[in-house]
Amino acid sequence: MLSHALRFPLHSMFIHPLKSGTPQSVETLNVFLDGIELDRRLMVVDGNYRFLTAREMPELLAVRCVVIEGGYVFFAPGMSPIEIGRTAIEGADATVWQDTVKAGSFGRNIDDWLSSYLKRQARLVSMTEETRRPLRMTPGRSYTFADTGPVLLTSQASLDELNERLDTPITMQQFRPNIVVRTTIAWEEDHWDRIRIGEVEFDVGTACDRCAMITIDPATRLRSPIAEPLKTLTTYRKVENNHVYFGLYLVPRNTGRVFLSDELEVTKYKAKPHFVNVVPPAPRLIRTDLLESHGISTEPARVKKLALQCVAVLEEPSDVKTFRFRTEPPQPMKYFAGQFINIELLHPDGKTSRSYSISSSPSRPYDLSISVKRIEGGAVSNWLHDNLGVGMRLNASGPVGQFHFLKRPGRKVLLLGAGSGMTPMISMLRWIVDQHVPTDVVLHQTARSRSGLLFADEMAVLARVASIPVRISCNLTKDRECDPALQGRLDDEVLARICPDVDERIVFCCGPDPYRSAVRAMLGRRKNFNTTNFLEESFGGAAPAENAAAGARADLAADANISIGFPGADRSVTARTTDTLLTIIRAAGLEIASGCQAGLCGACKCKVVSGEWTLSPSNVDPDMSCLPDDEKAAGYVLACSCCPAGDMQIVLA
Repeated sequence: MLSHALRFPLHSMFIHPLKSGTPQSVETLNVFLDGIELDRRLMVVDGNYRFLTAREMPELLAVRCVVIEGGYVFFAPGMSPIEIGRTAIEGADATVWQDTVKAGSFGRNIDDWLSSYLKRQARLVSMTEETRRPLRMTPGRSYTFADTGPVLLTSQASLDELNERLDTPITMQQFRPNIVVRTTIAWEEDHWDRIRIGEVEFDVGTACDRCAMITIDPATRLRSPIAEPLKTLTTYRKVENNHVYFGLYLVPRNTGRVFLSDELEVTKYKAKPHFVNVVPPAPRLIRTDLLESHGISTEPARVKKLALQCVAVLEEPSDVKTFRFRTEPPQPMKYFAGQFINIELLHPDGKTSRSYSISSSPSRPYDLSISVKRIEGGAVSNWLHDNLGVGMRLNASGPVGQFHFLKRPGRKVLLLGAGSGMTPMISMLRWIVDQHVPTDVVLHQTARSRSGLLFADEMAVLARVASIPVRISCNLTKDRECDPALQGRLDDEVLARICPDVDERIVFCCGPDPYRSAVRAMLGRRKNFNTTNFLEESFGGAAPAENAAAGARADLAADANISIGFPGADRSVTARTTDTLLTIIRAAGLEIASGCQAGLCGACKCKVVSGEWTLSPSNVDPDMSCLPDDEKAAGYVLACSCCPAGDMQIVLA
C-alpha cells in the first residue's frame, strides 16, 4: 500500500571515509555522479592489493578516519593516532570484489600502522582521477569502493519494524547507510523508483542485498552467534533469487548538495518486490504495558563481553554442576529468562567457546549461573567440571538467544524439559515466580529416574510460594517410582494428563533432538494447536546437520585438530571443526570467491569429495536453497556456512 504523503523528512546522514571503518554523522552531503564526497574513497587491502572488509576483519569497524585540511588522521584502539596527507604518493592496481582498478597508495607509515593494528599485512589505497570502477546497475557510469552502488538509503521506520521482531534491538549503524529517511510506514521505500532530495535527483538502482556484515555489532565488533538480524530478515524480506533486502542503492542523476534539513520527495513509483516464504511476526500475548505494570522490563540487553569470577560450584543430579558467577567489576546482569551466554576458554587445543543456557533468574541480577552436564567427549563441559573452581576467572559474551519467555509471553504456558534442557526452564520459572508474572504455568520434566530430576526440590518450593498458578509434574522413562500413568516416555496420553488445555498454551520445549522431535510431532497431531505457539531449543545431544546452529550447545569435542585435503591443489592443512570451510580454504592459501558469507548467494560453493560436515552458526538458510538439487546431491556445499565434522577432501568449484 502506498502512502499518500510524497515527502518525508530525513532522519540522519553519514559518510564512511574508510570502507568498513567507523562512520561519521554529517549534516551536509556533497553528491557527485560517482557517489558522495569523502565516502568510501579509502580502502584497506592485503599484501596482494585485494580489498579487506569487516566481514573478515571486524576490527576494521573501530578504525576511525577523520578528515582534516589537507589530509586524514587515523585512530584505532590501542594505537597512537597517525596523520597522512590527502594526496596518494604512488599508484597501484587494487581489487574490490570482481573489479581491478587504478588506485593510489600512501606509503609505509600508514601501511605499517594498519598492519600492526590488524595483525596482518595491510595497505591503504585511495581513489584517484584514474580510478574507473564500472557501475553495473547503470552502464557507462562508475562509482566508489562501495559494495554495489554509489549511495545507500535506509528507512528508520523499517528498522523500527525489524526491531519489533528481534529479541535484541540493533542500531542503524549495522546497515551502514549514507541517508536515513523517516517514512510514515515501514518498507514504504520498496515502491520508490525515483526520488529527489534537495538539489539532487536519484534513480533507485536496486534494493540492497544484505550479507553477514550486518550480523556484526559495530560497538563490540562481535558477530551474532545466531546470525541476527540477517536470520530474521530472511523470514520476510527474501526474494526468489535468495537475496535479502534492506535499503536502497541510489544513483545520482546530477551533482549537488543534500542537507539534513531537506525533505525526500518521491517522484516515481514502481511495484514492490515479491518476497517469498513470508513469516508474520509472533504476536505478543501479554501486553507490554501489563508486563511493565508488574515491574518487568521488555527492553533487551545488548550482547557484550563479560569478565566472570566463579563464586560457587553446586553438585546437581545426573552429573550436572551449577557454576555461579559474578561479573568483574560486580554489576547487575540484564538478560531474558531462557537466554544463553558464550563461555570462552583457552583450551589445550586452542581458544574455543561454547554456549550454555543461563539457569539463574534475571530477577536476581548479581547472580549469573550456568548448569553444565558432563558428557562423553565434551571438551569444554568436561574441562569446566574438572577444573573450574571458586575464585577462578573466565571470559564470556552475551546474553544471546531467541528462546525466552518474552519471545511469546503467554497468559498460559507449558514448559517442557529433558536432561540439560531443564536449565532454561528453571530460569523461566524462577523469574516468573519472583516477578509475579501474570501467567499460568505447567512445568513438566522428563528424566530416566527420580534421582535424575534436576531442580526438583526447588521447583516444588516455587510452586508452593508462587502468587500465580504453577503445576509441576514429571515422567520417568526407566524408574517405576511415579504414577503408573506417567511411567515411560512422554506421549499423547501423558501430555493430555499433565496439561489437558495444551491447545490454549504457549509451549516452550528444550532437550535432546529426539525429545523435541517427539513433542513437535505430538503437537502437530493436535487439530486445535497452533504450531506457531511452539518454541524449541536444542540442548544436551548432538544436533543434526540441518540444525547445527542450535546444536552448538551439544558440547562435542569440536576443537580437535583434523586434516582437510585439497586433491586438485595437491595440498592439505590442519583445521578445527569450529572453522568454516571458507576460513580453512583461505588459510590453505587457495583462492575462493565469497559474497554474503551467510549461505545465501552461492558464490563460495565447493565440492566435498569425502567427509562429513555441519552447518555453521552463521548460516541463515539451512537448505542452501541457492544451490540446485543436483549440485547438492553431487556433494556441493557453501564454504562460508559449513564446518568439517572430521577429516575431509574438498575440490574447489
